[in-house]
Amino acid sequence: MKKLLLPMLCLMCISSCGYWKVTKLQPETICTIPQGDQAGQVNIQKNENGLLDLTFGVHISGKNIYIKDNISRRIQVFNREAELEMIIGKIDKSLSSDEKVSTSNINFNIIGAMATDSDDNIYAQNRLAASSRYGDRNSGNVDLSPSYILYFDKNGELQYTLGRDGSTAVPFYYIEHLHVDNEDRLFVVGRSSEIWSVYRFNKRKRDFSVTLGQPAFSEKEEDDVYDGKIENISIFQNGEAFLVSVAYYHGTRFKFRKIMKYSLEKNEIEKTVITTPDPKNELFTVIDDKYVYLWNVDTDELKYVICNMNGEVINNILIEFTDRERIFNDITVNNSGQFYSYHVSSQGIDILEWK
Repeated sequence: MKKLLLPMLCLMCISSCGYWKVTKLQPETICTIPQGDQAGQVNIQKNENGLLDLTFGVHISGKNIYIKDNISRRIQVFNREAELEMIIGKIDKSLSSDEKVSTSNINFNIIGAMATDSDDNIYAQNRLAASSRYGDRNSGNVDLSPSYILYFDKNGELQYTLGRDGSTAVPFYYIEHLHVDNEDRLFVVGRSSEIWSVYRFNKRKRDFSVTLGQPAFSEKEEDDVYDGKIENISIFQNGEAFLVSVAYYHGTRFKFRKIMKYSLEKNEIEKTVITTPDPKNELFTVIDDKYVYLWNVDTDELKYVICNMNGEVINNILIEFTDRERIFNDITVNNSGQFYSYHVSSQGIDILEWK
């Protein structure tokens, strides 16, 4: 372990100068989407155990807010004043003559990940089989129900459907997330147990795919073998690389984490960006293709360490959720590094911007 410990200590010494700087962000409420089953509302329900069913989701892009609702089986598009502009999915009959709201009648099964491109076109995962809990990811299980990606134009009209090979012949299975790069190419990041896959699509054509997993991420140190487990993959906005976060274990004991840059052109790991023995600092995202955001959640405080591609800490960000009455909170960051969060109560979903 001595050979591994030295570069880790060096990294910590090089990076320590950035730890004194902390930027505390302040929230500003954008809007509230009320709870309910009518158009312009979102269904929020608890199951028989009193736990919140994560049948909803929020995606924020530009001036639009996209709400998926798997109870009402639809995607609703709002502006930042919470005014409903479009519904894709099951349509309320009362809206049939409402010219202010665009509608597209689509029979969704289960709506999963969402992404949008520069023209406000929408990619949405449509999972074909129901699971016992929408939040299987949080329970440690991977739901391998087959799914496809539906591509809608900005008016909500379905244009085509994508499978793993570009056509609908081969479905995706568990999809971690979708990402659209600067060239409006779609990335699909998925996994099956310990195996992760990355696909890139230029319109309907798949132009890149790779599968990652054991034994590629195993390392040997003297007589010890450390098994690497992929935790997360984050796509560069230029679409030519992505970060792979791998946690290494000796048996069940965490030893260290590596965050590595994978080059699509070279089709291989290009470099190790960060090596750290701290299990708390997990990969959150990459911004501007040059800043790595690591996150550490401690009660109501969300702490983010920002590093450059040499692993040097250049800033720390602190976000505090002070309203303890909320039954669910989540946070996201867009491609320019702008943080957003949404906070769920029995009254609806509050959407905040952090500056």
